[in-house]
Amino acid sequence: ALKKAAADGDAEAGQEAVKLAAELAGKVLPVFPRLFASDVTPEAIARLLAEQDGRLGVFSAEGGELTAIVGGRYSKDGTSNLEILLKAHAGDAIRVDRANREREPIILDNPALTLALCVQPSVFESAWQHREFRERGLLARMLCVLPANPLGTRDVDAPPVPHTTLKGYEEAVLALLDMPNTEDQYGNPAALTLTDEARALLRDFMRRLEPDLGPGGRYESTSGWHGKLAGAVARIAGGLHLAHSPLEGGALQEPISADTMRAALALGEFYAAHAERVHKVFAGTPEAQTAARVLDAIKRNGWRTFTERDLYRALGLLKTEAGEALAVLEETGHVRRVARADADSDTRPGRKPSREWEVNPVLSGHSVEYVNSVSEVVQ
Repeated sequence: ALKKAAADGDAEAGQEAVKLAAELAGKVLPVFPRLFASDVTPEAIARLLAEQDGRLGVFSAEGGELTAIVGGRYSKDGTSNLEILLKAHAGDAIRVDRANREREPIILDNPALTLALCVQPSVFESAWQHREFRERGLLARMLCVLPANPLGTRDVDAPPVPHTTLKGYEEAVLALLDMPNTEDQYGNPAALTLTDEARALLRDFMRRLEPDLGPGGRYESTSGWHGKLAGAVARIAGGLHLAHSPLEGGALQEPISADTMRAALALGEFYAAHAERVHKVFAGTPEAQTAARVLDAIKRNGWRTFTERDLYRALGLLKTEAGEALAVLEETGHVRRVARADADSDTRPGRKPSREWEVNPVLSGHSVEYVNSVSEVVQ
């Protein structure tokens, strides 16, 4: 009505319309709250972090598109856009100045980004082969799991998740979401503390880990990832502490207990084994990669002895591939050839018996549940 009146020459209506337009222009439109995103670019992640008070999760059942975009698929010069992911992981301040000066810059003092991506091995391999991902520490920040292929061993009649478990999980997540975003007097996020025993456990772990990171150490080739392991364990301990405490209250006031730290250290060992496995599978020689597959087959089938023909059938390997992989495993003490007294004198007609191998007792007899711990193949 004001607009129409102003158009009809009503000066007072025109002034009122200008006043209202100025007031509306100065108001900030409310942003729809978001807990997580899925198909999103690094630029959109920065914008969403700014809109959501610096907190965001990126959850995807595929994840390949994000890694491709971050790797520079659509950039003009093919360069990677890692800044947002690297800084948001560490809580470092983010400043993004827009090319369009009419748009507000993005300023984040304490960003917190969570990535949870389920990707195909081919996507994982492409990311591992990306030089900038490795050299700038993106992959070193990831907690990775590379399980064995379950096909052929799955329970086709598995029971559903119990209702009480689902309900308990839902209540815990909702309680976490309802926790206040508390800050100290300087505007920094509230810090969790450790009991003396929990602190001693973490420091003992750090002392044992440190020598393995240097030249000649067990983790020399993966020092980028293992160098961040102690920090990851501390983060896990904090997450476990909050997940157990919100329903009881006082999670931010109570220190992290020794039992929680032990659980976090156990998870740290789990992820460490998978980090070694990822490195061997994706960064090792072709022979080492095939040897990792052979180890999976040994554990999945519970073999104590096996023949090379068993490998051909189980994995579809060529004779040369099997021979090279077995040579690696023999050199590292995982398997050894079974000597046959009549091997040289066997003159029977027909196909010769397939060579037999014996499995190190440390490996043999395990079920598929233990396949995930394979991490011993050397390059």
